[in-house]
Amino acid sequence: MASELLIPTKNCGIIIDMKYAIFGGAFDPLHVEHIRIATEARDALGLDAVVMVPTFRPPHKHSKAASFDDRLAMLKAFAATERGILVDSIERDLALDKSFTSDILPVLIEKYGSDGVYLIGGDSMVKFSQWHLPEKIAAMLPIVAVRRKGYDAVDRAAEFARTRYGANVRVVDFDCRSVSSSDLKARAALGISLLPDVTPEVADYIGKRGLYRDYDAIVARLKASVSERLFGHIARTAIAAVRYASQIDVDYDKAFVAALLHDCAKQMPPLYPLSSYRTKSNAVIHQYDGAEIAKTRYGVEDTEILEAIRYHTTGKPGMSRLSQIVYVADKLEEGRNYEGIEALRRLVREDFDRGFLAVVEHGMQYLQNSGNPVDDLTIECYNYYKNSGRQPMPKE
Repeated sequence: MASELLIPTKNCGIIIDMKYAIFGGAFDPLHVEHIRIATEARDALGLDAVVMVPTFRPPHKHSKAASFDDRLAMLKAFAATERGILVDSIERDLALDKSFTSDILPVLIEKYGSDGVYLIGGDSMVKFSQWHLPEKIAAMLPIVAVRRKGYDAVDRAAEFARTRYGANVRVVDFDCRSVSSSDLKARAALGISLLPDVTPEVADYIGKRGLYRDYDAIVARLKASVSERLFGHIARTAIAAVRYASQIDVDYDKAFVAALLHDCAKQMPPLYPLSSYRTKSNAVIHQYDGAEIAKTRYGVEDTEILEAIRYHTTGKPGMSRLSQIVYVADKLEEGRNYEGIEALRRLVREDFDRGFLAVVEHGMQYLQNSGNPVDDLTIECYNYYKNSGRQPMPKE
């Protein structure tokens, strides 16, 4: 069991300090890398405590999150078994319309004392300049940024924060893997085990509470209508799509549904004669039929989702961010394995726009090299984005 920890208190107006870190996040759900960051920081930095602060109302476009009470319960269960871990519900207690770090930190510093640091993951460090009032945050506490696999730009972001905001930033390496909360929610929705990326206790809690299972009916119907192999591809594409949605702040639910249904017509006969479609390739027909099936059989009415399904194979000029996400996820999902794919994945992580164009270009080159025709829409798509000022991936 966790040992008792003295909470800072005020005595005659003087704060009794402790050495601590503030570690905030949605924790939706709590996963093993959250735990690694908290415990490694506690030990490596010689902290009395790590104060984990679940976000009440995230100011970004995330999925239908687990309730605050569910997320708090998962955190408290972890804290009850681990030395020097505190959980603070301050964001709920303040009941702010938006949960900005710049508003929360002053309250926590007043509560816990002046000898603190602000602990963030490498992905958060990379996006720090996009936060609300980063200069204010930088002036409050030293920042400890934890490197995370797949976010190689953390050192550049830290240096930028030092130069631009005068931040006191230290980058540390706790050998953290890249575990995405969006991935975990998608896996739960798809009925895929969350182990070993969450603890057995968290997995059990999520299962018993039925968290992240908003699309059970669609998943079950789709799974029954396609082969096991195709469903595997669909599931991996949905997981990749929500990861990219989180990266570029696109709605999780739209990304999940569009990717889930992108190949819903893949193993069905065409709805219409080939001459009815804007393509000369049988391999493209399913994107058009898929949009129609998604609407008529799965009840999808969102035009942005339907468009993402309709052009996920060919692309087209002027695609929405959602359409770009599904296009890229379909080509780069973890089951794909072809020459150059790791370079494409890395580029998409570092710069989604350049990565998207590189994926389009790679697909065109593959078809040309294999003697297959390139769809007119794909050519139009490539020329449109090529001329937009974004350059394709440099040759390795």
